[in-house]
Amino acid sequence: MLKGYKQFIEEFSVSTEEERSLKEEFLTRIGQGRFTREENPVDHFGVFFWPYNPKTQEVFIVHHKKSGKWLAPGGHIEVGELPIDTLKREIKEELGFSPKQLEETPFMISITPVTYLYGYRCKLHYDIWFVVATDGREFKVDIEEFHTTRWVLETVGGV
Repeated sequence: MLKGYKQFIEEFSVSTEEERSLKEEFLTRIGQGRFTREENPVDHFGVFFWPYNPKTQEVFIVHHKKSGKWLAPGGHIEVGELPIDTLKREIKEELGFSPKQLEETPFMISITPVTYLYGYRCKLHYDIWFVVATDGREFKVDIEEFHTTRWVLETVGGV
C-alpha cells in the first residue's frame, strides 16, 4: 500500500516552490504509514472533490453537519483504499452516483489543520483533491451528511 500512495504523490505535478515543499511533506508523511483515521486518529489522509459543471462553470458545495462548515464533498481514506478508491466511494456515498468518466489525476494536495465542533481527535488532514465533471442531474445527496447544498460560480468558489 505504501508504494501505491508514494507513487500517486510522486506523479503529482508541481509548478511552484510552495507546491514542491507541500509534496515533500506529503511524501514524508506517507513514509510513516498509518494513512487512515482508524490507524491514526490524529493525522491521516482524505480525499475531496469539486463536482464541476463545465457548461455553467459552477462547483457544488455542501454544508457539512459534523464540521459545521461549507466544504467540497469528500472524506477519509479507509483501510485498504488508495485515493482513487476513496474518490469513487465518496462520490457514491455522498452524492449517490457513479460518474461515467472520471479524471483520476488530482489537481491539488493540501495539508489542513482540522477543528470540529464535536471534539473529534483529528487534528491534521493530508488531503488529495479531484475535479469531477457533472451537471448534477444524477445526484441523490445524502441528507444525513449535510445541512444543505448548492451550486456556486467557479470564480466565487475559488476553484
